[in-house]
Amino acid sequence: MRCSHAIFLLRSVMDFYVSKSTTVNIAFQDLSKAFDKVNHNILFRKLMQRNVPGVLVKLLHSWYGCFQLSLDGARTSLVHFRYNVVLDKVVYYPVLFAVYIDGIIDKL
Repeated sequence: MRCSHAIFLLRSVMDFYVSKSTTVNIAFQDLSKAFDKVNHNILFRKLMQRNVPGVLVKLLHSWYGCFQLSLDGARTSLVHFRYNVVLDKVVYYPVLFAVYIDGIIDKL
């Protein structure tokens, strides 16, 4: 949703409730950097639970610097490292974040 659409929708809802002499309370949360704090292991598990093709999950895994070391058949747990790459305006972030937080409203 574009910002102008969100503002129009907010204004329409406010006007409706104000016209009914009802109090309107609004709270905003800036989630623009929220994806940076996502636990990628949980995200990947949720993607697999939604039957996202394994090859796509593996691709995302590699993009986010997750790897395992193997020595004589023994594997370490996942190790994370960060690239010095700025991926600010990646289109799929909102979709992945929506998958990550899906279910929170149900629990609330």
